[in-house]
Amino acid sequence: MNVYFILLAYFALFTLGLIDNSRGPVYPEVLSQFQIFKSQGSVIFSLSSLMAFIMTIISKFWLGRWGAVTSTKISIVLHFIATILMGIAGKSSSGFPLFVFASLIFGLGVGIQSISLNMIIANAVSIDKRQKYFAGLHSMYGFASFVAPALLSTVYHFELSWQNYFMLLSIIPLVLFFFSINVKTGGKKITSDSISPVDKKLATSLGIMFSFYVSTEVMLSSRLVVYLNEVWKYDLDKASSMLSIFFLLLLSGRVLFIFVSNKIDSKLLLKSSVLISIVFLLIGMNYNPLFLSLAGGSMSIFFPCAMSWISIRYHEQAESLISIVMTFVGGMIVSMHGIFGVISDAYGLTAAMSMGLFFMFTVLYLLQSHK
Repeated sequence: MNVYFILLAYFALFTLGLIDNSRGPVYPEVLSQFQIFKSQGSVIFSLSSLMAFIMTIISKFWLGRWGAVTSTKISIVLHFIATILMGIAGKSSSGFPLFVFASLIFGLGVGIQSISLNMIIANAVSIDKRQKYFAGLHSMYGFASFVAPALLSTVYHFELSWQNYFMLLSIIPLVLFFFSINVKTGGKKITSDSISPVDKKLATSLGIMFSFYVSTEVMLSSRLVVYLNEVWKYDLDKASSMLSIFFLLLLSGRVLFIFVSNKIDSKLLLKSSVLISIVFLLIGMNYNPLFLSLAGGSMSIFFPCAMSWISIRYHEQAESLISIVMTFVGGMIVSMHGIFGVISDAYGLTAAMSMGLFFMFTVLYLLQSHK
């Protein structure tokens, strides 16, 4: 087990989470600063997702050239550049194009890390410990989602602007980069070049399964507040509190999953996670919205458990499968945002949120189909 590889992966995802979860809270101020409409401002998020997707598509090129560890170091530099450019752009009323460019760079780093970090853990940890370390890895993003608002509130308490917040935030990826310099690969490049070709049907099935789950999680986390506000008439404070519960349970579940015995059948855990989540979504959308928040707990274990399942069940093909799966995830997230908007405009938010049920039923079917 390579402790330095693990620390690099964990802190890299934490840093990504800090930056990603800082953009949402400052979004209204960004719109005001640059005097733009929401339709224009949305490109900040959509472009990041698109660039992340593109990086997963061409992962064979950069992963084969640099390997997972060096690629992660490069992504950290990209996140440093992106964060400091966001701060600089905010200093000027005409800086919106620069802010968009910074979002593009951030997306490049996200795309790299979506594959490289999972590959680092898959290679740095023995099979019997992967479940715990994958759970720990994906807990870091959840932890960052709590730290980011608190950090931003602290900065505002000292009457610093959001522009200065991003300038200060850039110190974190900079420090992480200096730490990463001392993380040596030891002559071993973590890459998928030597992995045997994967079965296309298997890769497609796993890609759809993962992308549908992740899209449901992203849909809930990004649309829950507006759904509760417009459909259930919750005020914004109450709706935001419901989202906080969702994130808290998502984080808590992944932390607790670290201590779950790896002797428990992973497929059983995955089926249970999806089935309970479906029940919570049905109750939450039809009777009590609190269950939508509770779905954060039932969904929490799915992604780390599924990553562990792939790395153990398809050991020799794990790296190639992870790369393909994350390409599906990136493409589906971009598509989901667009499809959600079309459905919500045409049929309303409730119909758009029901897309999550379709996704999760599909995931359950695919899990049941796997032998």
